[in-house]
Amino acid sequence: MLDITQLKPLIDRISLSMPFEEFLSVVEKNYPSIGSIIECAPILQGYESANFVLTTNRGKFVLKVFETDRDSQNIQDLVKVQIEAQKVGVPVLKFVEGLNGELSQIQQDTQIVWYFLTHQFIGSSFEDHYPNLDQMKIVAGYIAKLNTLNFSISESYDSWGNKNLVKEFDENIAVIPADVKKKIEHIVEKIRHAQLNELPKAVVHGDMQRKHVLKDTQDNLCVIDFGCMSYTARIIDLSTFIAWFCLCEQNYVQWGDILSRVVDVYEDLHKLTIEEKELLFLFVRASYAAYFLKTSLLIQGGDQSEETKIWNAQASKMLDLTESFI
Repeated sequence: MLDITQLKPLIDRISLSMPFEEFLSVVEKNYPSIGSIIECAPILQGYESANFVLTTNRGKFVLKVFETDRDSQNIQDLVKVQIEAQKVGVPVLKFVEGLNGELSQIQQDTQIVWYFLTHQFIGSSFEDHYPNLDQMKIVAGYIAKLNTLNFSISESYDSWGNKNLVKEFDENIAVIPADVKKKIEHIVEKIRHAQLNELPKAVVHGDMQRKHVLKDTQDNLCVIDFGCMSYTARIIDLSTFIAWFCLCEQNYVQWGDILSRVVDVYEDLHKLTIEEKELLFLFVRASYAAYFLKTSLLIQGGDQSEETKIWNAQASKMLDLTESFI
């Protein structure tokens, strides 16, 4: 018997018209190699889609179910990007092959619910134990490899992303708290005049933060959650990675060495242009500004979740510490 109460916060995101137990039976039929589902547990991190850990008589798997208003081409491209990423040497979750390939769907009335299964990577993220310099360099190499992919994809708009900071600021200008506006408006204005579209483009992960890289007991790494992927300026990936994977208050005294080493690794594959070098650290700060703006608006709107409070505090602190960057 499933504890639906525990799963309800995620089920509510995906607008299933059938009972969730019935949906899991459909999943079993479409992915016969996984065996019989014994248990389903929620993965509560994040704000979009719905992710569950399935325990079966043949192992553990991750079920990802997409919200019904997500663009179908974006979902198909998400699968494509992860398959291509693995080919160029980026360790990602491995898809389970179903009766219809990697990606499956359920038609309900006028809506389609898309979902897929991956093998679970047994490991923990870097949220609670910060990566060391060697691990940062390894992941920088993965980002560089991912950024060798060069094809257009349909993206899902990321209101948390640094490349959308100006749009989010302008659209919410009337309700942004005065102290938040004062803290980030100079960054917004600099980003507004940056010629992002003229920079070298690539497929980017878009959200390379510490919780999106897992490490197992053998020190193997796995990059997860490509939900913010896009085809855009490649420094979006490098700047987001520096901001949310590499730098933190605890390693403040090492920042100079960290920045030099990870950029050197990235440049082994992609030499940064003069324009990219000039804008890189602006977009690092824009990563913090975007999170500070988004979480401040959520809190103002009544969101009192611990996750939102933590992101808000971290973004504010990192804005203060990186003030000398630009």
